[in-house]
Amino acid sequence: MQLKDLSEEQTFMQILQTIATAYQEISVMKMREARGYIDHARLFVNMLKDVFESLRYSQKVLHNLEGNFEGKKPLAKILITANTKFHGDILHKIIDSFMKEQDDKGDTFLIGRIGRELLNEYQQTKNIKLYNIPDVNIKMSVLQPLIKELLGYRRIIVYYAKFKSIIEQDPVVTEISNINKLLDEEPQAEKELREKKTVPIYMFEPSGEVIASFLNDNVVISLVRQSILETQLARYASRIKAMNSLLAKVDDNLDKLKKIERKLKRFQSDKKQTERISAMLYINQSA
Repeated sequence: MQLKDLSEEQTFMQILQTIATAYQEISVMKMREARGYIDHARLFVNMLKDVFESLRYSQKVLHNLEGNFEGKKPLAKILITANTKFHGDILHKIIDSFMKEQDDKGDTFLIGRIGRELLNEYQQTKNIKLYNIPDVNIKMSVLQPLIKELLGYRRIIVYYAKFKSIIEQDPVVTEISNINKLLDEEPQAEKELREKKTVPIYMFEPSGEVIASFLNDNVVISLVRQSILETQLARYASRIKAMNSLLAKVDDNLDKLKKIERKLKRFQSDKKQTERISAMLYINQSA
């Protein structure tokens, strides 16, 4: 390897280092935004649950929403991935969790073009409907076509990623189609806290049944959006982790290139010194 080649390799590594650092900084900024949206979404869903709980206590006929399932399709599965790369291994984990439960039942809705590429590895792209939803700045107007279809299903299962920490992001599979089910599956700690509070009492117009159906649909809509945001947050964390790993490799490669560069320079210096000595000896012998 020549010094020119070494210099070009070092320049490439430095550019890679700059790009990875920029990706990290952008991801940190976007993570803060996503966490704000998620906190707001959770608050909204919890408020809807409060109203629905009031319905459960004041309207005894509303212990389930099975009556609203007439005419709906059996099952929708939503697979949330991304449109761009460089997200570490989290997208593969989501696909793996989807494939473990894969069967011929239900209709599959895919969010993210990268998901189609990953599913190609499993030869599982048939009968999958791709929705072009951006990775950032997600507006409800963009989600409307997907939501309209999803509300026509009895059960909706979402495959997405959840942020736990910068180090850990896990694939999650959850059913979001029935607020009754969500209330029944509420974590025990939250349930105990909720039971200590007085259940709010509301007056409902036009009727409890209509309001319950409306609330159920709105919780589904909110949870679809929240799942997308949760995946977005997990993707950013996974990207930061991947960029950390890349930066460590870049630093290691730069150290190795510098060592090689020093050896080459010493070799060239020794070679020139040897050539000078040989030239001097030749001149002395000729004289």
